[in-house]
Amino acid sequence: MLLTIVFLVVGPPPLHEGASALLEEAPASQSWQVQNSSEHQQEELTSALRPILAAASNQFFGSAWSLGFRKGEHQLTLAAGYSDIARRVNATGSEKFKYGSQIKMFTAAAMMQLVESGELALDDLMAPLVDSFLKKVDPKKQGYAWSTMEELFGDQAGNVTLRQLLHMRSGIPEFDGEKARGIQMASPTSILDPLQALDMAGKFNMTCVPGTGSNYSSTGFVLLALVLTNHANLSHWNELDLYEFFPDWVRDKYGAKIIFYHTGPCNGIPNVAHGYTQLDVYNDVWKWSCMFGWMCGSLIADPQSMADFAYDLYGPRHALVNRSSLAQMLYFEQMENIPMGYGLGTMLNTPTASQYVTLAYGGNTTGQYDAENQLQPLGMAVGHEGEAFGFLSWTAYSTEDDYALSLTTNINQYVPPGYNLTKTPGLPGPVDIITVAFELTNQIEMTLASLNATTVHTPK
Repeated sequence: MLLTIVFLVVGPPPLHEGASALLEEAPASQSWQVQNSSEHQQEELTSALRPILAAASNQFFGSAWSLGFRKGEHQLTLAAGYSDIARRVNATGSEKFKYGSQIKMFTAAAMMQLVESGELALDDLMAPLVDSFLKKVDPKKQGYAWSTMEELFGDQAGNVTLRQLLHMRSGIPEFDGEKARGIQMASPTSILDPLQALDMAGKFNMTCVPGTGSNYSSTGFVLLALVLTNHANLSHWNELDLYEFFPDWVRDKYGAKIIFYHTGPCNGIPNVAHGYTQLDVYNDVWKWSCMFGWMCGSLIADPQSMADFAYDLYGPRHALVNRSSLAQMLYFEQMENIPMGYGLGTMLNTPTASQYVTLAYGGNTTGQYDAENQLQPLGMAVGHEGEAFGFLSWTAYSTEDDYALSLTTNINQYVPPGYNLTKTPGLPGPVDIITVAFELTNQIEMTLASLNATTVHTPK
């Protein structure tokens, strides 16, 4: 039985004074639904979590802050703020948001499907597979000066493997920098396609010899998506459908809720929240191109579906990949350009991720599984963060307490080069979704512990 309850909280905390010119007050309604959950647990979790979302919304101009929670059979959806600030449309938790880089979890899981079937191996070289697709589209005929991975990135690119691309250890440089962001802001409705992204990345040197360093690079996931496009024998990149690489039940469950977007503005998808870039005035990105980065960043979803997906991927059911594949995905190494441990399309999302990886496992870990191949509770949160124009998100599965949480908001602070936000009066500091996420996880874990509910039956 599905129980849906809508709460209206009267008298929210005062708004940050910098927002007073736009908003008189922030909405403080939260909607949530819990499946097969006791009324007492519903009340305790909601009472613990909704003030955190309301406070974040109030700090940042009434922006929407929505979460999805999954633990066994239990689902919880909460929301605070406005999905459309200008029209004062309250967020309900059912809206879709742009999840950006969290698409990397899906790309990695799709690749592991091919590894499990024997169609690919983690140590296969990627250049022949990428080049096979590039031959179909012929970048030189489109005005580019390259047509192969080696022509684009140099001879070392020919040694890059599938594992290295997934693991951010390929040395392939990042395209998503000031130039790419500047182009998108100058022409918001334009589509930055995969060839453009690769061409931008090719202007930079390889960051390391493949396999010798760890640097976050979305470009590698553009290349991986081209490999998938080639594997599916498609003639154009926008024909790629990640669901084709998963069992049918994945599309049936998520196809209408988690969308891999290829073209057009965000408002082309029903029930997508407006997104806001925090500058002198609101920049509503609702009509901007929703495909920045293609399959390394063009994910649209609601938070409950993302929490459910993370639970299916990383949780005890092993519903999406087998234990061996998951062990590979959860082999973390310390990133050199961000303070984060990274596995295969998976971040180690803990408050002290870099210290945990370095101190506990000397720079890497396979310690999540014991000799009997059983998942061990090491207190880690594994998943991915997402950042896009107007949106921020954080999704993780707790290996210790067996739950998944997805948090998203429709405000993001992108500051173009030369723009000093501190000189703009009335604006709060940077939007810090990580702090909010850890406040939520702390409250969840304390509440679950107090209810003696750290273990629930897993649905079949």
